[in-house]
Amino acid sequence: MAIPGAVPFILTGVRSPVALGLIGVVVGEMFGGSQGIGYMVNYGGQTFQTDTVFSGRGDYCLRRNRADVARRAAGKAFSRWRPAR
Repeated sequence: MAIPGAVPFILTGVRSPVALGLIGVVVGEMFGGSQGIGYMVNYGGQTFQTDTVFSGRGDYCLRRNRADVARRAAGKAFSRWRPAR
């Protein structure tokens, strides 16, 4: 059984890995991938296709934003017992 007081600490601990995990995936694709956002950005940079680079970065930003929204929604769902501030 989970301790209700530990939920804020767990959710705070999830915050950094979500952002760093996405960065790690993109960097991994840049160096060793043959498909994905990182590969697209790297290939666009090598061939001077700035539109490809910016669309890849925009796609990454949207995915990171979605992950943050999902994390915040999970935080609200698990923190219903907390008093309003």
